[in-house]
Amino acid sequence: MNGFNWQLWVSYTLHLAATVLWLGGLTFACLALHPTWRRSQPNLATLNTASVWYRRFLPVAGICSSGLLVSGLLQMAASPHYHGLLQIIGQWGWAMLVKHILYALFSALTLYSMVFWQPAWQRACLRANQTQALTPAWQLLQQQIICDWLGLGFSIFILACSAIARVA
Repeated sequence: MNGFNWQLWVSYTLHLAATVLWLGGLTFACLALHPTWRRSQPNLATLNTASVWYRRFLPVAGICSSGLLVSGLLQMAASPHYHGLLQIIGQWGWAMLVKHILYALFSALTLYSMVFWQPAWQRACLRANQTQALTPAWQLLQQQIICDWLGLGFSIFILACSAIARVA
């Protein structure tokens, strides 16, 4: 009789929580916030609202990305389908390979947002609040909206690969 595996249970729980937080926040931004921001004319209220959102969401996304990486590797190692690094055998192996490539792209997009976009965005918002020059901050917001939609697309395909691997 096999005992209860606490490590795997904790891994599944953290993986699910990180997925819900990261993808839920991204979905909320894409479906609720972005349409409102795109419809409005460039103004300080919209820029300040977006600034608060990204200042709170991007660190959570980074933490969730790290949690997904660690918990996902633990789960993969515990799978009976896993035969070793780059041992691609069957549908499960291919689904996991594609999933990890997409995850790397998704994580790189999030890292770009945190390391390059966020500091430029904060400077542009400060400048906009001081000088009323909204165009640079507004252009950066439009760039991040595109990155968010790309990230949401990656996440949908990652979840599809998870489903394919699950039924393999």
